[in-house]
Amino acid sequence: MDGAISDLRGLSLAKDPYNLETDLSIHIFYKVTELCKKYSLGNCFELSLLSLEYLVMNEPDVRAEVFTLSGGDHTFLVVGRNPASPLHSPETWGKNAFFCDPWANKVYPAYKYSIHLRNHYSTSYLNNTKGDFLNHTEKFDKTRHAFKRMDTLTTTYLRTADTPLHKLQLKNLFKERAASIQHAIQSLIVNLEPIAQSVEEEHGSLDTKHVMIKNLVSELTVQIDCITTSMKQDVDFKEPYLKVRMTLQDCLKEHTVRYWKSMILSENNRNTLFTYRYPLSPKTLWMQFFHIPPKTAQQTMDRLEAAQNELQSHLHQF
Repeated sequence: MDGAISDLRGLSLAKDPYNLETDLSIHIFYKVTELCKKYSLGNCFELSLLSLEYLVMNEPDVRAEVFTLSGGDHTFLVVGRNPASPLHSPETWGKNAFFCDPWANKVYPAYKYSIHLRNHYSTSYLNNTKGDFLNHTEKFDKTRHAFKRMDTLTTTYLRTADTPLHKLQLKNLFKERAASIQHAIQSLIVNLEPIAQSVEEEHGSLDTKHVMIKNLVSELTVQIDCITTSMKQDVDFKEPYLKVRMTLQDCLKEHTVRYWKSMILSENNRNTLFTYRYPLSPKTLWMQFFHIPPKTAQQTMDRLEAAQNELQSHLHQF
């Protein structure tokens, strides 16, 4: 279990090339809850975040904060704490303050924390086998344990993501990222058109290689138009944050994947490009012996490979 949790937490920190959330804390929060639900995994930390997510999304009038024990190893949710009260003194948090401890499956008034709250810790077996641990609990000890709020894991902080201003930031970043893909596509078109023109001048407009390259240019041009359309679409700021964000991210991914696939030539197109016009000529036999492709194929593949590298470099920034 500990290994699986460690893997899950590692996944939550992995880069996402289509992520539009610039606030790392908000991004990681929703990534953790997504993975927990996907894999049905989680310790006290993850379960507390799932509880917090429910309140953020379904109970707009409820205040909640994730706390951890400094000097210990346990995480839980505190609901309804008086915001003016000291963070380290549950006795002062007010009668409406409750501990919500999903790991222990307990909910109790904050002023009764000394009765119910326990620290959780683990020790390794005597044989010290890697990954083998014994779990323990102990009473809360004021001399060793202190309350520490995780400041970005509160309903107040996370609800800033649901404001129109934050959703507008997502839309603007989407437009910026989409425009960069548009620019990359346009650059590829500019690099392919001279090749097509050269083939047309030498072999005519009906030449199979010319037709293949022009069809690719036409497909790329359609993609530019599709991206332009999506950039102009309005965002309904009344929609929930996650729906707005995921819609934009899915759209960005769709444009990116479509562009990438267009640069992967089909077998028929590759055969068209790599066909030698004069297969029995001495020059062709020499080129085949040294595995030198036809000029048009070499030029086209060089442009496509450069475009692929540019797109990969763009995605690796995020």
